[in-house]
Amino acid sequence: MRNWILRDLCDDNLIEAIERNAIEHRLFFPSRHPRMQVAMHHDFIVIDTKLASHDLNYACVISGSSQNLDTSIQKTVEYFKEQSLPFSWIIGPTIPVMDIEKKLERVGFGKKEVIYSMTLNLHNFKKKLRYIPVS
Repeated sequence: MRNWILRDLCDDNLIEAIERNAIEHRLFFPSRHPRMQVAMHHDFIVIDTKLASHDLNYACVISGSSQNLDTSIQKTVEYFKEQSLPFSWIIGPTIPVMDIEKKLERVGFGKKEVIYSMTLNLHNFKKKLRYIPVS
């Protein structure tokens, strides 16, 4: 089986690069649209598309290390409340999830869905893979 492929592709630096690329793709269009806003903070990027969708308005966590993280979370929540817009939080695989999850739970958020995408670390992937033969 092709275990060497999974082992070589699971370097943490690669996962971080893929995660950053996914973030850049998510903020590319909003950052260039005249009505939409992208705000950079130390710990996360806030995307406000001005659309009533929690899938399109979000705070994408890029770090969980700031001492002002609780304040930043609260300011983001207040911002979207003032705009009367739903939003969600996106936490990638390189972020220490437990710390930030607890902080988000304190202000009323809960885990709604887990979306596995191109940033899934495949190193300990246990599912049996089917390979499609190339003709």
